[in-house]
Amino acid sequence: MLKNTVYVGQELDLFACANNWNNYLNSLLKKHIKGSVLEVGAGIGTKTKFLFNNNVTSWVCLEPDAKLAAYIDVMISEHQISNCCSVQVGTIDEISKDEKFDTILYVDVIEHLNDDREELNRAINLLNKDGLLIVLVPAHNSLFSRFDSAIGHLRRYNKSMFEKYQFENATVVKLIYLDSFGLIGSFFNKILKQTYPTARQIWMWDKILVSLSRIFDSLINYSAGKSILAVWKNNN
Repeated sequence: MLKNTVYVGQELDLFACANNWNNYLNSLLKKHIKGSVLEVGAGIGTKTKFLFNNNVTSWVCLEPDAKLAAYIDVMISEHQISNCCSVQVGTIDEISKDEKFDTILYVDVIEHLNDDREELNRAINLLNKDGLLIVLVPAHNSLFSRFDSAIGHLRRYNKSMFEKYQFENATVVKLIYLDSFGLIGSFFNKILKQTYPTARQIWMWDKILVSLSRIFDSLINYSAGKSILAVWKNNN
């Protein structure tokens, strides 16, 4: 990503209404998100709003699209997002190497980047000791669709790809699939060859499939799903 990049996707408002999915993510991540937080590719602040918790002391929303960043500023000023949050336009290259964080988040971001491994390595070097790097990505290249292309995805992932990502100062502490029933929606999205899902399709996925996934994912030990959650711990 480059500073002042304009985001090509048009789906952020649609997925902002996916309350079940956002609450599901919060239930899994809230114990990992604490202290000083850097959220890379914060978009319009949807994940900031849902993932912020009382264990956070500060939260930097880093977003390369100035228009999206301005949207987050408005949400903060209107108290929709905590005033512990601040907004910075740019990428991780603009973050000083002397600035350290306890938690760094990439939620549906690194699939947009050419050199995702180097990006994550930079992030790890910005973590305090025992700090956590949390990454959520779409799963399974076999499900790559017109929707992926339309919003600038370069790839989807599987667990073996992340297992090959070796970082000098960090180890994987969590690597799981999420949203097992969401695989159904992703499969049909590819078959239908839609550029964007409809609001009704998002509603059905969020209200029905995600609700089923929240029950079933744990029963199958998070072994299948349309998304992957990876967490690295900084050992340095």
